Amino acid sequence: MKKYDKYKNKYTNDLQDITKIIVFGILLSYILNGIIFIIKYFLNIEINDPNFNIFYIINIAIIGPILEEYVFRGIVFNELSQFNDEKKACFISVILFSLFHIGGILNIIYAFIMGFILNNIYTNYKNINENIIFHISINITSSLFFPLILNYIL
Repeated sequence: MKKYDKYKNKYTNDLQDITKIIVFGILLSYILNGIIFIIKYFLNIEINDPNFNIFYIINIAIIGPILEEYVFRGIVFNELSQFNDEKKACFISVILFSLFHIGGILNIIYAFIMGFILNNIYTNYKNINENIIFHISINITSSLFFPLILNYIL
């Protein structure tokens, strides 16, 4: 966080922007997770049931997004932007972000798409807080709500 402070901009966000970011994150997560579910279903790939416990929820839904945003947007992207143009810095940081999410090709593709969206949010708002909120809403939706809905339907 201390490393990120030198990049922080004096930006004041309003509640309407945050609400849009959360809704966009939830909707996008449902769409992408639905696509992954359909692909796994038709390819007969086992659909894993997550182990729901308090540590899982805290790590996946809160700690992970905060740390990942400070590392990949707050430090990696900003450092790469110092000596590269913004598009190149974005692409490299997205590649690193997606490789960090190794767990199968679908996870990497999912993280690759999310990485570009997260970088776009960061470059538009110039503040890591929106990214953290968006990332948390994605992770909560994809790791908690979406599997619960699938278990209820199936």
